[in-house]
Amino acid sequence: MGLSARGVVAPGEDRTPIVLVHGAANSACVCEALALAGELGMRPLVAHCHLHLSRLSLKTGQGEQAREHLTTATTLYREMDMPFWLDQAAAEMRESV
Repeated sequence: MGLSARGVVAPGEDRTPIVLVHGAANSACVCEALALAGELGMRPLVAHCHLHLSRLSLKTGQGEQAREHLTTATTLYREMDMPFWLDQAAAEMRESV
């Protein structure tokens, strides 16, 4: 079953693209989106997936995993010269310390 059969990609309140399934964020779907984005070379979406996975990890008490995803997102945003998203990720990094 493909990603589109399980959910839709929609902007979240913070304007980060997220995968919605029955109204709730689902890390398995985000991981699938991350894998597909990587295969297709969609680096901005890869970065957004890592940012969202960091948020999900924080909510479930997985601080180290959250930092890893946030670091990856920050690195990608910097490499792609995406200052708006880099600022968003950097702010989250400061808040999570």
